[in-house]
Amino acid sequence: MQKLLLIERDDGFTSIFRRYFVAGGYEVVCTRSVEETLAKWRAGAPDLVVADSRVMDDAGPRFRGALRRQADKADVKIVASGTWADKTLLAEATETWADDSFSRPCHPEKIWDIIKRYLGQVDGPKVRIDLSRFSGKTAKRVNERPFDPADHVLDDIEYLMYEVSGNLVKTRERLVNQIEKRMRAREVTTLADYDALLRRDPEELTDLVGLVTVNETYFFRSPDQFTALRETVFPKLGAAASDRAVRVWSAACSVGAEPYSIAMLAREALPDVRIRIVGSDIDARALERARKGVFSAHMVERTPLEYKGVFGRYAEKRDDGTWQITRDVRDMVTFKHENILESQNSGFDLVFCRNVMIYFDQTNVTRMVTTLTSSLRPGGILAVGDSEYVACETNGLERLRDTRSTFFVRNGAAGRARMRLE
Repeated sequence: MQKLLLIERDDGFTSIFRRYFVAGGYEVVCTRSVEETLAKWRAGAPDLVVADSRVMDDAGPRFRGALRRQADKADVKIVASGTWADKTLLAEATETWADDSFSRPCHPEKIWDIIKRYLGQVDGPKVRIDLSRFSGKTAKRVNERPFDPADHVLDDIEYLMYEVSGNLVKTRERLVNQIEKRMRAREVTTLADYDALLRRDPEELTDLVGLVTVNETYFFRSPDQFTALRETVFPKLGAAASDRAVRVWSAACSVGAEPYSIAMLAREALPDVRIRIVGSDIDARALERARKGVFSAHMVERTPLEYKGVFGRYAEKRDDGTWQITRDVRDMVTFKHENILESQNSGFDLVFCRNVMIYFDQTNVTRMVTTLTSSLRPGGILAVGDSEYVACETNGLERLRDTRSTFFVRNGAAGRARMRLE
């Protein structure tokens, strides 16, 4: 089994990378710093290193040089990754310490096209789905007709989902598994019949999109960003709000961990300011869970150590081991079924849309940034994932430079006057 070492701070990209390559039979080791990488290397050299150019840049020349020497010693290649359009940093990385590079967000198969040159394999690691498993008789189906395994029908469904949601399906295995569940629920026995059902029944299409959408989330995900929110962003918003409520939108909020995390932190940082939070998602089932505010112990365990105390003050453990968000925090958040690309929101002081753009192609990323920018007041702040900042460097947004994470301010004379960037 070949070992891939990923040096990466962005949890969204790490999740996609790990899921894709582990499913293909690779061992994936993930680290968040060069120092951690050098320590883990002692347990055995990887076959290939994929390193975030910004993490390497932050590590400084001493640790970069140490990693390069270690790689040369073990005859291991290093591939640099970086947010797309960050061509300068990627070019510098390739010149100084990396053997190759790629930009992101992108589909994992594009990454494979680059790194396969160094792994020496012909086939990519994506999960191969044998559609013939749908054929034949099964007790769970009401009819005995075989499933139509024609690939072009599955392609049609995949593209239909893209047209409706803008979301790229990452692996066909997840899509096929969810289609099979819905076919059984709707008592449909051929793929062609299910395709026809999707095109005449918008609710069924919405259900399928929700099932296939990735809902990986946990409380206070990316703690550095929440620290910047507490120490810098919230004080700015509180001072600017005066006697009105601060309005926050958590876009693609999944089951609600992000908007509830924002609400908890707002109660700590702005106890005397009214906060109104809207959480939206394309997955109606996820929103049902979010409204209940009940979360499993496994999900809560992933809360970063520095924020476990905050979480514990606004959640109560139940007899069955689950956790219930307190009523005062739940009352701060309302949930809305919505596709970001179709949103008409406006007037928000703060918008969170993190680790979402990585699931979309560049055309829809541009649409999304335009929508998010339009939803902000002049001077309003947008928070995105660490790997998504380049997409936000537009005429409508300016980097909020006095934070340690990725926040942008909507342009406008009024906004700049009321929220100083330096």
